[in-house]
Amino acid sequence: MKFPLPHFAKEHFVNGLLQGGFLLPILALCYRMPVNGWRALIRRRPDMDSLVATGVTASLIYSIVSLVRGEGAYYFEAAGMILCLISLGKHIEAKAKRRTASALEKIISLAVPEATVIRDGAELRIPTEEIQLKDLVVVTEGERCAVDGIVTEGGATFDESAVTGESLPADKLEGDSVISGSVNMTGRVTVRAMRVGEDTTVNRIIKLMEHAAAAKAPIARIADKVSSIFVPAVMALAVLTAVIWLILGDGANAFAHGVSVLVISCPCALGLATPSAITVGLGNGAEKGILFKDAAALECAGKVELLALDKTGTLTKGSPVVTDTVGDIKEIALAVESLSPHPVAKAVCKAYSAEKKLSATDFKSYAGKGISATVEGNRVFAGNRRFMAEQGIELGIYEKDAEALENQGKTLLIFGSNGVCLGLAAVADTLREDAVSTVEKLKAWGIKPVMLTGDNQNAAAYIAEAVKIEEYSGNLLPQDKASYIEKCVREDKIVAMVGDGVNDAPALATAPLGISVMGSSDIAADASDVVLMETGISRVAETVRIGKKTLRVIKQNLFWALIYNVILIPVAAGAFTSLGIVITPSVSAAAMSLSSLTVVGNALRLKLILKD
Repeated sequence: MKFPLPHFAKEHFVNGLLQGGFLLPILALCYRMPVNGWRALIRRRPDMDSLVATGVTASLIYSIVSLVRGEGAYYFEAAGMILCLISLGKHIEAKAKRRTASALEKIISLAVPEATVIRDGAELRIPTEEIQLKDLVVVTEGERCAVDGIVTEGGATFDESAVTGESLPADKLEGDSVISGSVNMTGRVTVRAMRVGEDTTVNRIIKLMEHAAAAKAPIARIADKVSSIFVPAVMALAVLTAVIWLILGDGANAFAHGVSVLVISCPCALGLATPSAITVGLGNGAEKGILFKDAAALECAGKVELLALDKTGTLTKGSPVVTDTVGDIKEIALAVESLSPHPVAKAVCKAYSAEKKLSATDFKSYAGKGISATVEGNRVFAGNRRFMAEQGIELGIYEKDAEALENQGKTLLIFGSNGVCLGLAAVADTLREDAVSTVEKLKAWGIKPVMLTGDNQNAAAYIAEAVKIEEYSGNLLPQDKASYIEKCVREDKIVAMVGDGVNDAPALATAPLGISVMGSSDIAADASDVVLMETGISRVAETVRIGKKTLRVIKQNLFWALIYNVILIPVAAGAFTSLGIVITPSVSAAAMSLSSLTVVGNALRLKLILKD
C-alpha cells in the first residue's frame, strides 16, 4: 500500500511551502538576531549577528525565488539551523547573567538591617543607615556587626570567614578592630563605629560586585572577529559578481551567480565552528566535575596567563587541625577543651581523642582570651599570650618553640597551671594534597601563580613557600583582592581567580575567569564562571587544559569552515564557466553540508584528545 504523503512531498512547490512553513515560527521567535545583524552592517560594525543576517537573508531570497520559479532548490532549513544555534548560545549567556544577580542578592543579605547603639546612656535599636561615626554599637552573641569599628569594652570571639575567608575565629578585646558582616560567636562587646553606611566593608563588597557585573565585558567571539572581514568581503564580492555578469550581458545569470555567492558563503559551518567544539568541551568538563557556566568561560580558560589563588579553603583544607604539640599536655588539654564549644577546642579534642579522659570541673570562659577548668584539683588555664600574662604564667623554656610556631602563621594555644607553662598546642589550616602538584603543572604551562589571602602575612609566607609560589600577599580584605585583579586586567593580563568564600566573591566576579572549588559558599559559586565539583584544586589545571584544547579546535574549525568558501566562492561566481565548471544549487548544498560535517567531525575528535 502506498501512502500519499511521500508522493505529495516530492512535489517541489509543495515541499518548498512545507519547509517555509516550518521556518516561520523560528523567524517569529528569533527575528531580533537578523534585524540586529543588519543594523550592525549599516553602522559598519559587522558581528556574528551580521553573519546570521546575511546567511538567513540569502537563504530566504534564493529559496523564495526558487519556489516561484519551481526549481526546487531551497535553503529554508539552513536559515532555521543558524537561528536555532545562535539562540541557544544567547540563552546560555542570559543564564550566566542571572547567576551573577543571584550572587549579589546573597551578599546584600549579609548587611545588617538594625543594630543596637548607646546614646545618652541608653541602648536603642535603630536602622543601620542611621548609625553615625563614633557611635557606640553593642554586638551581642549571635549578632552580625553592622559597622567597621574598634572594640571599646568587653571581649568576644568573632567569625570573620564571610569577609576575610580565614577559617579560624578571631578573638577581639579592647583596642582590636571588628569588621562589618562578622558574627559574634561568644561574649558581648561595644564597638565604636569608624566606618558606617556605604563605607563599611560589606557595602563596599556590594559596590564591587555591582561594578564587576556591569563592567565585565564578554570575551569577543572568534567568529565575530572573522565576520568583521568575511561578511563585508562576501557581500562586496556578490555585488561585484552580479555587476560583472550584467556587463557581460547575461542578466539571467547575474542574479543567479550573485545569490549563489551569498548562499555558498552561508555561515552554517561557521556557526557550528564554535558551538560544536564548545559543546564537546563543556561535556568533557562536566564528566570530570568541572562545570563551565557559559561558552565564554571555556574560551577564557584557554587563554589564562595569571592564576590568583585564595589560601584558606583553596590551597588549604579550610578547617583547623592541631599541627604541633610541645610538652606533655594531651590529657590535660583534652579534659579542659572538651568543655568548650570553640572551633579550636573541637580541633584539640579531635587530635587528642585517643588520650585518657581526665575529669574537669568548674569550667569558665574568658571571651577573646581563653578558658579555665579544674583538673584533678589543679586550676588549668588555656589561651593566648595575653591571657597567660594576666594569669602570671610565662612561657619560659617554651618561648622559642612558641615564636617558631607563630612565625609559621599558626594559632598558638598555651596551657598553664600554678604559674607554670605546661606546654603548647599549635592549630593551623593544612595544605590540600594536590596543591603542590597543581601549582607545578600550571607553572610548566607558563601560567604565573599568585596567592591572595586575608590571613596574616606569616601564614601566607609559610603556605606560599610550601607550594612554591613566589608572589603572595596577606592581610587582604575583599576589596584588596578585587583591586589586585583589576590592576592585572588593566595591564592586559588574562587573569583567573580561584576561591571559595564570600570574601572571594568580588575578586571572582572581577576576574575574566572566576573559579570556585568544592565546598564554596553559595555566593562564591554564583559569582564564579567555573565550579569545581570535586574536593581539591587539581581540577584547576584540568580546567585550563580543556580550555586550551577547545580553543585550538575552534580555530581549526574556523579554518575548515572558511576554506570551502575560499575554494568554492570563485566557482559560484562563475569564474570557471568557460571550463564547464558550474556549481548548481544541489552542489552548493552538498558543499555546505560537507563543510559542516568536517567541522562537527573535528569537534568530536576533541573528545578523544581530552580523554584521560
